[in-house]
Amino acid sequence: MQDKRIAIFRIIATISLITSVFVAHSQDVQIDSYWQQVYDKKCCGWTGGDGVYSIPLSDGRSVFIFGDTYLGEVKEDNTRDNTVPVIKNSLVIYDNGNIETLYDQTGKKPKPYFKTSKPDSTWFWPGHGFELNGVIYFFLSKFKSSGTGMFGFEWIGTSIAHIDTGNLKNSLPSITKWEHKTDIHFGNAILIKEDYLYVFGVRAFQVYVARTKLGEFDWEYFSNGSWITDAIKSTSLEGIYCSEQFSVFMSQGKFVILTQGAMLGEEIYTYTSLELTEGWSKPREIYKTQEPAKDSTIITYNALAHPQFIANDKLLVSYCVNSTDFPSIYHDVDRYRPRFIRIPLSLILE
Repeated sequence: MQDKRIAIFRIIATISLITSVFVAHSQDVQIDSYWQQVYDKKCCGWTGGDGVYSIPLSDGRSVFIFGDTYLGEVKEDNTRDNTVPVIKNSLVIYDNGNIETLYDQTGKKPKPYFKTSKPDSTWFWPGHGFELNGVIYFFLSKFKSSGTGMFGFEWIGTSIAHIDTGNLKNSLPSITKWEHKTDIHFGNAILIKEDYLYVFGVRAFQVYVARTKLGEFDWEYFSNGSWITDAIKSTSLEGIYCSEQFSVFMSQGKFVILTQGAMLGEEIYTYTSLELTEGWSKPREIYKTQEPAKDSTIITYNALAHPQFIANDKLLVSYCVNSTDFPSIYHDVDRYRPRFIRIPLSLILE
């Protein structure tokens, strides 16, 4: 049954992007061996995770934000300890090739870095975030169980956490609910431009935008060419279809949206525009993940861009790898670890 559901999701993803997709020369995309080595370590308290957002910090470090996280150490035979708890989220501090895993270590058992008020029935999977004036802000998606199996969960709201950058390791964040009263899943992509913070959301694969002056959190929502305060009247960006997690950034004067095919699609797409809220291009396929073709139990999802690591005009992109054969995640750590690739900006922008 699980395999049937995945097949249906992939069909949906294909249909949603079937209109005039331009296929770039994905043979120019390469595995980034450096970043694979960073997250293929057998140490450092982290053995696997998904999500894989990153936030550049003003001191040169980056915070990587993970959803479901396996802790502990990797054994010599490349397996992970099946007695170590899985936590719903964690942070990993990247500092010049070294990583350090952060989570709540108070008490007898590890707990996630971000916790809800009812951790037995709800949890946070992180979205994107940013640093401003020595404070890091994180957008958190709140979920509850809604069934059994790999997809037995339901999004029930978005919260915003903040913590002083200097306190990441020795304190826990303050968390406030974002009351926008719609079923748009905001918080999974952000963009800072001039004096504004733009936060993007998804409903039925379509993309919506909210904005606020930096540091204020008084929200406006895009609606038919204008910015209004009533989130219920939000309208989507025309012609854009995204997975639940995606990236928005600027490069060489263009806005770029990078997304993987919705609901476990294997293709990674980009859209470009000279304007944030209009004029978006047709989707451009820039890469197709290779792992599912080699093993039908492997799924890939949620490709994300890390533009702070652009080098030699090549964009660093991560995507998640997971398995429908759950025990195999313990038998081989690589079946639940992200992959990192380098995409020439010319594939995206030209």
